[in-house]
Amino acid sequence: MRSAAFYQEVFGLPLQHQDEDTAMFRFKDTLDQHGVAVISGPEDREWGMRTMTFADPGGNTWEIAQELPKNGAS
Repeated sequence: MRSAAFYQEVFGLPLQHQDEDTAMFRFKDTLDQHGVAVISGPEDREWGMRTMTFADPGGNTWEIAQELPKNGAS
């Protein structure tokens, strides 16, 4: 997947998971404000994650997920 290789090189992060439609990277303390279009979120999900979905300038869809604290604090 060309896009996965591109983002792996740009962010300098190891690929966590990849299948035919998905590439997953783990970010820590990253903030990015470079012209993305928010599709949904941020929203707390019942499976214990806060997610946000957006499209990058190339039209690729991204979902960012953050593990929610176990004690319910934000």
